[in-house]
Amino acid sequence: MLAQARNAIIIPPLTSFDGNVITPGTPFMARLAAQLRRWLEYKVASNPDWQSMQVDHSSSYCGFAP
Repeated sequence: MLAQARNAIIIPPLTSFDGNVITPGTPFMARLAAQLRRWLEYKVASNPDWQSMQVDHSSSYCGFAP
């Protein structure tokens, strides 16, 4: 438990947030779509409950994400 705390990532507090980064076509959304796709692939490959269903991921990248 202590080892996990030592390796924890400290996220500094935000001074401001630009809501424009969460719109389609931004680098943030490209990274989010790619990470979500990887997570879904992991879940389907590693969890038997997920293997028995069809999982569709839709993003603004129309089948391709950087």
